[in-house]
Amino acid sequence: MSNPLKIFEKRKHLKAFQQLIGNLFQTQQLTDKTQQQLIQFCQTHQLDLKEALAFSQQETHLFLITATSKQSKLTLERWMNFLHPAEKTRSQVYALLKQTAEQQFRQKLQEALNMRQLTTPNMQDLDQLCHSQQLDKTSLMHSMHKEIQNFLQFKLASMSADGLVDQAEQLEFQQLCKFLEISLQAERDLQARIAKTNQIYKIRQGQVSPIQTNQVILKNLEVCYLHQTQVKKLHAKKEAVIGDLFITNERLIYISNMALEIPIAQIMAVECHAATIYITAKTQKASGEFWIGEHADLVEAYIDQAVKRFHRQVDLQQTSGNTRHIAQNVKNAVWERCQGKCVECKASSYLEFDHIIPFSKGGSNSERNIQLLCRACNLAKSDRL
Repeated sequence: MSNPLKIFEKRKHLKAFQQLIGNLFQTQQLTDKTQQQLIQFCQTHQLDLKEALAFSQQETHLFLITATSKQSKLTLERWMNFLHPAEKTRSQVYALLKQTAEQQFRQKLQEALNMRQLTTPNMQDLDQLCHSQQLDKTSLMHSMHKEIQNFLQFKLASMSADGLVDQAEQLEFQQLCKFLEISLQAERDLQARIAKTNQIYKIRQGQVSPIQTNQVILKNLEVCYLHQTQVKKLHAKKEAVIGDLFITNERLIYISNMALEIPIAQIMAVECHAATIYITAKTQKASGEFWIGEHADLVEAYIDQAVKRFHRQVDLQQTSGNTRHIAQNVKNAVWERCQGKCVECKASSYLEFDHIIPFSKGGSNSERNIQLLCRACNLAKSDRL
């Protein structure tokens, strides 16, 4: 047979192979039987398999690209080992596989975040997906920063709802932060809020210790509980002055360019609104307003405990069978109802579960009596109706 005739016959067989592979690919599968058919065709017509596959690159490309949304990475790699696709096709397949895996990761994580439950099995499943598909977990977490922050705000508000974040809850929260790969600074801020919540809880439970100070002269049997700096004494018609506030078991002592004392015995109520402490005393002279800043709630707890100790009051919440604990299903329902935002200012960070009718005034832990408030709005809402 002359060379032109051989070339013609070969091309005819290559086109027949191209048609055969196109028909076989319509099943969206490349089974062992299909591979044997292609090998047998090449042997029958004396074709080189790799050359025949190269002649059918267009069909191979379409088949593999379509299959990426339905087949696993392992299966596609096995098929590519047989089909020897062009490098461009191979690169596109891997890119699509990665894109599909990333979408799967985001979907699984989003479902867990929406359920407000990111369990250990959830995290193990997502880690396995990243490992098997060689995904950049850090980049994926960064792409879901807003959703992750919203989830962590919910978890923190949920854990802090009863006033105390126990060790098991703290450990769980640390594991969540590590898995979600939030920034070190963001984790420190969240951990600081947990520490402050627990500190206030201990103060309200009476766990306060005297501190040493040589800046005020204490009376006999008088002890100092807190020294707060950068406190502004607010005046209606005068410019605020900055000084130091000392809380003892007998007095509030404010020292700036002038000294002011408020006997604990005179204090009738103390309220915290945003960053300011409002003290109502038996006399107008003893009453006052102090701008504290971000630790106003901490100072309010110290003053409240000092007043209780002075009057030897018993916290009814400790002696009664009532509890501030809010059930998890109630927290979930309230979070959904409030759409993860403060009902007052619509802030989505530093959120807390708040009793509409204060717990101290008999308010229940039911869904109807719980709302979401940010820290600032909650501090601005007195629990002394």
